[in-house]
Amino acid sequence: YYLDTPTDWKQADKWLTDSSECEWHGIDCDASNRVIAIELPEHAISGSLPIELGMLSELQEIDLTTNFIHVEDGLHSVWKHLPNLKILKMEDNFIVTETGLPEEFAYLTNIETIQLSYNLLQGILSGSVISKLQKLQHFEIESNYLSGPIPSELGALPDLIYVYIRRNS
Repeated sequence: YYLDTPTDWKQADKWLTDSSECEWHGIDCDASNRVIAIELPEHAISGSLPIELGMLSELQEIDLTTNFIHVEDGLHSVWKHLPNLKILKMEDNFIVTETGLPEEFAYLTNIETIQLSYNLLQGILSGSVISKLQKLQHFEIESNYLSGPIPSELGALPDLIYVYIRRNS
């Protein structure tokens, strides 16, 4: 279910302290102390993804599986600012779109893994968005509200190994 009010996180060691963000629970950094991964699955995080994520120029992985995150309409613009993102795991949240995948996913040109099962994806998968995801290897969108044919562009992706689309229309 969707939460209108913030919840306490399951674990937030060193968050919002004087410690470097590289010491915060769920944050991984490279040798130059640039954030490369946010891994906070099952943390009872609510709200939306801030556009400021785009300031993390080296961010390669987001794992926010099984939280209460809501991304809809104009909030999808965050995807335009994450060109280095390789892994997106946001199953069991409230990612909402009526266009199959958010149109802004076309900017995720380095994405290798998309896991968005158990969200609120609706409509027909757009071949024009799929065709931009040339590095995609792993694609999971089970149990959404998608309809229509599987776009031929999905089968033309050169590195695609795994597709899981069951429990859609």
